[in-house]
Amino acid sequence: IYEKRESELVKRSLPLECKCFKTSIWDETLYKAWSQIVHLLIPNVNTLEMHLDSFAGILDADEVLL
Repeated sequence: IYEKRESELVKRSLPLECKCFKTSIWDETLYKAWSQIVHLLIPNVNTLEMHLDSFAGILDADEVLL
């Protein structure tokens, strides 16, 4: 089913590039897909991650999520 839907989306989105992510709400795949999207949309994501890590340290938090 996934491959069929992916093929349809890629074809219908031409001439734009379409990237599909095979995800599930039951495991980490959804988080990984979202992470890839954020990396594409935010060119300076490494700087943002550095600041978020610093912010988490100030809060004594394990992690900070946007």
